[in-house]
Order: sequence, then C-alpha cells, then structure tokens
Amino acid sequence: MKETNPDRLPVRSGSPPSGSGGNPEGRSEGTKAPGGREQLALPLVAAGPGAGANPRAVTQVNRVSVVRTASREISVGGTVGGDPLEVRGSLTSSPSTTGGGDGPAGVKADGTWRDTRLGTGETRRGPGTSRERPPITGDEPGSGERPRRESEQAVVPIASRCSTTPGEGRACTSGTPAMQEARAGLPARAQGPPDPDGGLPSVRVLQRRLYRAAKADSRRTFGVLYDKVSRRDVLEEAWQRVKAAGGGPGADGQSVEAIEAAGVGEFLDHVEAELRAKEYRPEVVLRRHIPKPGKPGQTRPLGIPTIRDRVVQMAVKLVIEPLFETDFLPCSYGFRPRRSAHDAMRDIRSVLWQQRKLWVCDLDLKACFDTIPHDKLVEAVRRRVSDPWVLRLIRRWLKAGVLDEGVVTEPEMGTPQGGVLSPLLANAYLHALDAAWLAGGQDGRGGEKRAHLVRYADDLVLLSRTEGLARESLRELCTLLEPLGLRLNEDKSRLVHARDGFEFLGFHVRWVPSDRTGRMFPLWRPRKAAVQRIKARLKQRAKSVPLGAVAGELIRVMNMTLDGWSGYFRYSNATPDFIKVDRFARAQVRIWLCRKHRYRDQGWHRYDGLFLHRTLGLRCLVRDVRSGACSPNAERRSPSVSRVRENRTHGSMGGRRT
Repeated sequence: MKETNPDRLPVRSGSPPSGSGGNPEGRSEGTKAPGGREQLALPLVAAGPGAGANPRAVTQVNRVSVVRTASREISVGGTVGGDPLEVRGSLTSSPSTTGGGDGPAGVKADGTWRDTRLGTGETRRGPGTSRERPPITGDEPGSGERPRRESEQAVVPIASRCSTTPGEGRACTSGTPAMQEARAGLPARAQGPPDPDGGLPSVRVLQRRLYRAAKADSRRTFGVLYDKVSRRDVLEEAWQRVKAAGGGPGADGQSVEAIEAAGVGEFLDHVEAELRAKEYRPEVVLRRHIPKPGKPGQTRPLGIPTIRDRVVQMAVKLVIEPLFETDFLPCSYGFRPRRSAHDAMRDIRSVLWQQRKLWVCDLDLKACFDTIPHDKLVEAVRRRVSDPWVLRLIRRWLKAGVLDEGVVTEPEMGTPQGGVLSPLLANAYLHALDAAWLAGGQDGRGGEKRAHLVRYADDLVLLSRTEGLARESLRELCTLLEPLGLRLNEDKSRLVHARDGFEFLGFHVRWVPSDRTGRMFPLWRPRKAAVQRIKARLKQRAKSVPLGAVAGELIRVMNMTLDGWSGYFRYSNATPDFIKVDRFARAQVRIWLCRKHRYRDQGWHRYDGLFLHRTLGLRCLVRDVRSGACSPNAERRSPSVSRVRENRTHGSMGGRRT
C-alpha cells in the first residue's frame, strides 16, 4: 500500500501527479536566514479544472497561513493540467530555487506551488520570527473525496488592503497622520500647547486674557481698555445680561420690552456709535424708596439707571472686573463671580466647627454705598485702570444727577445703590480694609490670627476664640475704617457668643447640641422674620388670584413664590421651617378653593395633602429638599423608605391630612 507523504498537499482535480523531478520529497529546500536559522518555504496548493475533475472537490492552502507569511503582493500566471491558472496574493516566488518538474516555473507536476525565495522571517506587522505552519495533509491525490476541513477548500488569495514595502513588512495605513508619520520614520512635527481659550465666546476669551495679564503682574495698570468697552460683542453680551436681570425703566421711561419692539440692533448701533465718537453722556438716576425687610417704617433708597446706562455700565464691568478679581481676597464674598452668600455661610460654619472661634462680632457699615468719597473711590479704581476714557465714564456715573420726586440733585459722595457697576466699585474700595486686616492689622499683630473676617459687601463678621480677642478686633476694625471715611452702624453691630445666636445674610446661626448625638454644632436656618415674610407673601398671592380663575393659576403663583424662597434657604437646616411653610401654603390653597366653591368650612377634610400636591401640583418643600429634587443637576426621585415615617408625620405626599 502506498504511503501518504505528510508534507504533500493533495490535489483533488486534474491529471494524476507526475514525478517531482530533482526533489524526491516534492517540496522546496529549506533556506538559511541571515541569523543562521533554517526556515521553510511557503507552500501553496492551487487546483485548476482538468479532465475528470470534481468541481466541488478542490483543495487550497489555508488562507490564514498564506496571509501570515506574506511579504508583498505578486501576480503569477501558470497552468495546471493544461488549463491556465491565475494566482494573486501576498506571495513571493523565485523560479531559480524551485525544484525540477514538468510544469512552469514554480509549479510542480502534481499541481503543487512551492515558494523557494529566501525567507525573511517577517510577520504581518513587521520584522520578527516566522510563524509558518507545516503543510496541510490529506488523502491521496485524485481520489475525488470531498475535503473534510474548511481549510482544505478552495480559497483564492486576494490582494492585501495595506501597502507593503520589501523588508519592512505590512505597513498599516490606519490611524492619525501623526501615527502614520511615526510609522514611516518621519520626524515629528512640532506641536504647541493646546489653546486654553478654545471654544469659548469672544467676550469670555477677552476676560480670561485680561485676568491672566493682571495675575502675572500685581502692579500693572491697564491704559487701553476703552476700545474693548465699545466692541460690538461686548455690548451684545452686556445687553443679554441686563435683559436677564430684568428691572423697570429708568428716568426716560424706556423699558426692555420697548427696546425689543423697536429693535435691539438699532439700539446697540446707537450706543456703539456714541461710545466710539466719545459722545456718550449718562442720564439722571431715578430714585425709589423700598421698604427694608423686617423693619416697618424704614426704607432703603434705590437708584435705577436707564436701560442705556445699564448696558454701558455692564460693558465696563465685563472689561474691568477680571482686573480686580486678581486682587480680591478670599474673605470677600459679595457680588463676585462664582461666589455667593451660601459660600460665606459655609465659611462661617467651618470656622465655628473646626477652629472653635465662638465669639462673634456681627457688624454693619452705616450707609456704605452713600458715604464713599468720590476721589478716594477713583483712586482705588486707578490701582488697576489707568485708561482716562474709562475713568471719565466712572466719574460721570458718580456725578450723575438723582431724580427724587421730581427734583434733581447732584450727589457729592457715594455710588447709587442699584446701579450695575456699584457693587464692583464698593468691593474695589473696601479691598483696602481686607488687605490691611489679612496683612497683620493696624498694629501688625496679625488681624486674621486674632479674628477671622468674613465680608459680604457692607456686612461683616469677625470670629474670635475669646471675648478679649473679639473686643480688640472690634476696636482695631474701627481704626481701619477711619481712613476710608466709613463707620459702623451701632444699632446693627453687636458682640455675642455663638450659643446666643446671631443673624447674617438672612440666616440665624447658633451653637447648639445635636438631638441625636449630643455634640455641639453650628445650626443655621432661616430667620424668623424670613419665615413670617414668606407667609405674608403667600397669603397676599393667594388673595390676588380671582375666584373665577382655574386652580392651576393659583398653583402656578404659589409655586413661583415657594421656589424663589426655598431656593435660597434650602442649603441650611431649614426642614422645620419648611414644614411650617408647607402647612401654611396648603391652608391658603384650601381657603381659596372653599371660597371658589362656596364651602363654609376651611376644606381640611375636602382637600387633603395628596390631592393638593399630586393632583393639583402644589410644591412641597420638605419632600423636594429631602429627595434632592431642588438641588442643581439632580433628578427628581421618590422619597426613600427611611422617610416614610417622616412623610406620614408631616403630612407629605399622602400622609395624614394637615
């Protein structure tokens, strides 16, 4: 019986194989690589149509082994059994090293293709060790049997999609241009650092550049700023901010709605032309007296500039605010970007909790906005701004007349409280107080070491460890205020211990023990006056809705009032106060519904909390705060299981009727 050669590949079509010529084994000789390692030549079996051939019984080399050992693309033509054969693939050939036979160069008489070119030991992705596999074995050639494995079926090699270079292996063309250049050995192109202002609006880019320039040199003054104030993009941004802030018309009676009806573009064109021609003159400021919250009979004067003046003031603020922000100290929180009253309260709470500075000086500057000297204020601005045209604008705003009950007066000091630029000017003026306190105080003994300063515009708090240090700090602060022409308001300023509590920025802060652990902690919650004001406002809003309106209108008005009030106080320990406000709001809605439907009772049994909150949609402050629905970037979620008892106790979302 004839033995099957394991190194031979069967041919299942065509004429019987003839002798192999000079190579009795029917394969090409192994070659030596430059490293001295013997490598086998790449085998390939190609079958063509011949006499008695079974069209389904064809055999070919495994595609994977062909691709792995390929070094470059070739195109070879030949015949097997008298029929032409065209083979295209990632192969190389060398007829000079192929064994003898009756077929053309590189094709054996038995139809077996042998590659006898010197091996390079290259893999698909570059130079390396050859991963050739032994030839695929099978049954006797010409037996006509069907191939048993998929790898024995006929597969025509196709051209590679990746370009190859002799001696360099397979060169992949995917990836970024920088990666392709690195593969090709080209020198890397110089790349600068990424642009920190890329993708930002033009006004924001201007502010960031001014901020970096001022931060680099604390003594630098900027003398060319007026051209930036008159830029169209700056004026457009100023208009958007003034529009978002709202407010009524000034002395000229022109409102935001009237400007939009006439055309915002035309309005901004007129303002830009006046600024570029240096013909801009501010109008008089309309003074209105508003009642002070919690103080019956007392009013606060409020200056209202015209819409045109507000836009120009906002444009100046957009340009010069980054210059002063580099100098402002961490103890200042009022009217600054990315700082709020809640940040000031957190600072006070952390000092009380961590440093145990429990002696508090609650201070207030008397008529700060109305008593600032104009010449000293301009000198404070001149520390950073030396542009004469910008300084002229500020002087004209300070000297602008005030229209009060039909009488125009020219102020000699102060900046109008209510102007767009007034808070920034006040912070620039009071920066000298912050710098002197943090630098060591009046006597150089260290003001911050004796008392921690927290300032929000003209409201200040000093936190000390002992009563003696608190009194020394208070006297020192009064000494620092004298050169600025300011003094404390004796009626609002006091020295207390944190156990007795103090009020700051609408919150009541007190050092109390915890009901759960007994440990002392700073509790901050809304003032009692704030709770009373929101109740009075809710009652007034409920009465303002006519009985002929639908209930949805009442709910909309009530929710707007509740959202605005709770949005400020929800960061504190306000749950007990929110419970009271929720009960009062439900009572007002029940009274309105009973009046609408002419019921004689107050609706306690007719309209329960489930109906008011879920059906009508009345805002429930306790539920929203506990579930986190009011927090920024938080999704509304249902109350957790641990809150079920509290919800039932307080009548929230289907608990007992309250």
